[in-house]
Amino acid sequence: MKKLILTTLSVVCLSSISAMATDIPYVFTPHTPAKASEVNANFQALLDKIDTLEQNAGNGSGSSGNIDEGCSFDSFEYTYHHISSNIGDTVTINGKEYIISAIPFVEYGTGERYYIKYPVLRSMMYADMFSTTGVVSTSYVTSDAKCYKDTIAGYPAWKYTTYSTTYSASLNGDSGSFTATVSAMINVTFKINKTALNVYIVDYTQPKQLGEISANDYDMRDNVNNWSDLDLNSTVIDGIKTLMNYVEIYKM
Repeated sequence: MKKLILTTLSVVCLSSISAMATDIPYVFTPHTPAKASEVNANFQALLDKIDTLEQNAGNGSGSSGNIDEGCSFDSFEYTYHHISSNIGDTVTINGKEYIISAIPFVEYGTGERYYIKYPVLRSMMYADMFSTTGVVSTSYVTSDAKCYKDTIAGYPAWKYTTYSTTYSASLNGDSGSFTATVSAMINVTFKINKTALNVYIVDYTQPKQLGEISANDYDMRDNVNNWSDLDLNSTVIDGIKTLMNYVEIYKM
């Protein structure tokens, strides 16, 4: 077994060296003596090339091996824990009302009918309207994707989470405010045979006033009254995790 591993590694190394062969100063032919200085010069050229490739990868100008094969990184960890609900139920999270809704879709490969249950934010302006903070879409896939490494609602899933803060300054006359709005999102793409079902759910905080601004104030650095207001908001993160736990997928 050790011999097989060493052989495989040798092939990989030889392949890499071959790809860089044009960068080495000396080329040797069979039955021709090689000077130690020339061999050392070739090795040094290869080492310099490797160093350059590593620096490029670290600076983002080359391919990086720590991006999990192109899959997205998560802002925060999330593990699905199913919460039972009925269509039409109202769920209140962080002071906002969500309605458990059902959206039908067709699986492209078999033509079978499915539906997804998930919480949709009730509009704050109109009691009988829904906002689009929860969106569902489907797309046709022809091959297995490498990023479907989680299992959510019983199906292979590719999930990623985002956390962000939006800063804004507004001035009305001679006075205004510098505010920050926090948002968190969990985006999940489920793989159901030939269908990729994508759903994302977003939660956000109301704009929080960081400080007051006045006319001709273009420097916001001194307008933050309480820097702790900019710390990671665990409440909005926990809320978005709870909302995603209501997601269910069924065959009709």
